[in-house]
Amino acid sequence: MTGPRLGTPADETALRDAAAWMVRMAAPGSGAADREALRRWLAEHPRNLAAMDLVERSWRMAGDLEGTPGVQAERARARRLRLATAADTPRRQRPWRAPAAGAGALALAAALVLALFPPVNYGLDAVHRTAMGQSLETSLPDGSRVRLNTDTELHIDYGWFGRHVALARGEAEFVVAHGDPRAFTVSVNGIEVRATGTVFTVRDTGEGTRVFLLEGGVRILNDDDDRTLAVLRPGERAELDRTGVVALAPADAAAERAWLAGQLVFRNTPLPDALAEFARYTHADVQVAAPLRDLSVSGVYRATDLQAFLDALSRIHPVGWRQTGPGQVVLEPGAASKGP
Repeated sequence: MTGPRLGTPADETALRDAAAWMVRMAAPGSGAADREALRRWLAEHPRNLAAMDLVERSWRMAGDLEGTPGVQAERARARRLRLATAADTPRRQRPWRAPAAGAGALALAAALVLALFPPVNYGLDAVHRTAMGQSLETSLPDGSRVRLNTDTELHIDYGWFGRHVALARGEAEFVVAHGDPRAFTVSVNGIEVRATGTVFTVRDTGEGTRVFLLEGGVRILNDDDDRTLAVLRPGERAELDRTGVVALAPADAAAERAWLAGQLVFRNTPLPDALAEFARYTHADVQVAAPLRDLSVSGVYRATDLQAFLDALSRIHPVGWRQTGPGQVVLEPGAASKGP
């Protein structure tokens, strides 16, 4: 299913109220009573906290208002409370409304909200998939681009409060557009990758998650408690297993992004690992004899051409391969025999 996803009336109300709160808290006469009222409004529903986050980022980008200490303090307090209590449902209480801030201020708030979030281009609810051996590139409403690798599924959810992508399986590269105040996040395997204007790749390896950063910056967080697991710098790769343990290391950008050109790059790669990469692009079942499992391979190969790799392997190493049936290959010491 693909199509625009419009904000609900409650979303729009929260944005307008958050903008009015920004005006009120920045006014010279704001005080303790206003902070207490803001605190209660933020705690009323997670939607309100998301709206305040977005409006404050928007106004900072527009240069219309500096961030106010009162808003920042209460927003941080509300976030800690929400994480501690997992309050994802509305509290049953009389809703707190944004206080009157004067006709001019409210007009400014409303105009800002409508200008920043026109309903014709901010929303998207879509699913993109590729089959084995296929790739796909698509553009998103904010100008960001995403490239899907083989056998990949992405769920895209753009709305008032964020630009969210869920990686159900596979691998994708994201080129995130600058200038949009909404956070851009990718969730996979219980973690969340939050990005600024940047270029990065996320892969579900089957055993965990791999994140490679080419440009900009990303923060990797635990989905359950918002705990930061890693902050990547350009050229770094993070490996996360199912327990959330992180290993950070510099990575070869050319090798990490070779799939964008339909290639695989091996540099002293164990033969079983190289064949596992080919298995992402082809349906062949390759069995490796025990004496060959410690063999390392190097080179650049087309990801969908397993036979070219096997032919090169048999020329460089004393390795033979034979086809034992449709899509079934055995690697063993000796000369190659290609027939079944």
